[in-house]
Amino acid sequence: MVNMAAPSNAENRTSDCTNLETATVLSSRCSDVHICICLLCGLPGSGKTSLLRTLLYPSKDTSEEMQQRLAQFMIVGIEYDAIVPWRTVDSRYALDKEDKGNGKWKHDRGQVVTATEVLLQHICHNGLSEISLQTKPEGLLVDVWQQFLQVLELFNAERQNIRNQIVLIVDDNMYFRSMRYEYYKLARKYGTGFCQIYLQCSCEKAAERNKNRQGINQVSDEVILKMSEKLEPPDQEKHYWESNSITIRAEDSIDIDRILTMIQSAILNPVHCLEKADTEEIKKSRIECSTSLLHQADLILRKCVATKMAEFKSCMKPEQLKERSQHVLKAKEQILCKLKEGRIPILLSEELDITNASQNPDNELFTFIENVFLEELSQS
Repeated sequence: MVNMAAPSNAENRTSDCTNLETATVLSSRCSDVHICICLLCGLPGSGKTSLLRTLLYPSKDTSEEMQQRLAQFMIVGIEYDAIVPWRTVDSRYALDKEDKGNGKWKHDRGQVVTATEVLLQHICHNGLSEISLQTKPEGLLVDVWQQFLQVLELFNAERQNIRNQIVLIVDDNMYFRSMRYEYYKLARKYGTGFCQIYLQCSCEKAAERNKNRQGINQVSDEVILKMSEKLEPPDQEKHYWESNSITIRAEDSIDIDRILTMIQSAILNPVHCLEKADTEEIKKSRIECSTSLLHQADLILRKCVATKMAEFKSCMKPEQLKERSQHVLKAKEQILCKLKEGRIPILLSEELDITNASQNPDNELFTFIENVFLEELSQS
């Protein structure tokens, strides 16, 4: 086993498939080796790394039958905190709403996604042959590449124990769904299995476990609390690609059999890049998405108007207030009109849930509409 220390459903099914021919070639090259990408997600201290260690290094108490089941897989552990070790604790956990779209977390985690793809590419092109990459792939930082080189050595040593089932277990908090979706896209691109394990843990329990950590592995209680407020657990009903997920509660013992059964199922049912999606389904989905977005935008704008009017009331005379209220309402209507006509480009995370965006000021759509509203007021 190897430890790597170091828009809508219909549209999502077809995005990243523009070069279907390439995707098909990649998938066919993986035909002799069956791969599964398994994500661990949860709060710091929820037990992700402990679970990874259990799968990598079974204890002496593990039954012989379970050890034999584990031996069927080559397990590769991909630990985010070990691959990106030079970052400070604060920069590893970007929890402010303004940092979600393009902050440090996106860049750093992009490095881990890139490193994972490097390994996927090698396996798909060369099977279990020795990795002898001498130069740093484009896009990877030197620090990350140095950590990754250690994994290549471990992979080369472990590959002697020939097994054609490889499980890449990614150990990270993955608190935003969009973080996990990047790995689903890799699974779709390379035709691998995909599954998720959510380690459900209360803030109190996570904080208690966190106190036993040392150095950079320890985070503040504030980070745990903020992350718990923003964490987006796998939702099988709303997001089709998260259907192969299980939840393990902190108070429950680890059921290795259940985990391996899910992984085996994911390997037997790899993600496929659909050649052609149903046109009517896509059209219907787009209409539903557009209607929902406009509805939420309207509700958000109403809240923005109410907030702004409350500010004006505290410092304006009645005659001034009437004039300003007309100005604010006009800005609201202009924004809605522009949204309906497509004159305002909406650049949001691919897997953003906007169902109740108006009720959550930290939602990416809420922040976006709020900024558009303030900009419209300043220009009119």
